[in-house]
Amino acid sequence: MKVYVCASKHYSSDKSINAYAKKLGEILGKNPNITYVQNGTTTGLCGLILSEYLKYSKDVQFYIADAYELSSIKDMLSEENFHCEVYKSEAERLNQIASCDMVLVLPGELDTLLEFLYCNVTKSSREHNPKIGFININGFFDGFLQQISTIEKLIKSPDKVPYHVFDKSEFAKLISEENITKNKPNI
Repeated sequence: MKVYVCASKHYSSDKSINAYAKKLGEILGKNPNITYVQNGTTTGLCGLILSEYLKYSKDVQFYIADAYELSSIKDMLSEENFHCEVYKSEAERLNQIASCDMVLVLPGELDTLLEFLYCNVTKSSREHNPKIGFININGFFDGFLQQISTIEKLIKSPDKVPYHVFDKSEFAKLISEENITKNKPNI
């Protein structure tokens, strides 16, 4: 199962969000059925997830746009046998993200939300649609999710992408040892 996490290349000023990112890397790394798809960023929340994931698994694929700086992972790629695909355009990279089995969205800046929105917008043109889950830490996504709900009530569209919102208790369930040892994450 390929899992992509929309996450920031910056750390959060809310330390609990940084802690959740680190724990998510552990959860994904301990599940033997997960391939973590990453954008090549080794800083911020992306870096926390990646470094924690690599403690438990080396099954990582990097989807990187050609315009991105590869120096941050160049040493890592030469040391390990990671799969890395470099795409000529951001659209090609985003199409690969949208082809993952699951996309999780952590609190972050606009780029983080744009990756989620791209998965949603391109849904109608694809046979495969990823499961999408928001990890709603400290109510970060409440306003955004309310806006989505308002749009869905006003605009009737058959192309909606279903998503799930993890609150603190559901995230705790997701990270439980029992769930980590199951074949697939519960979403």
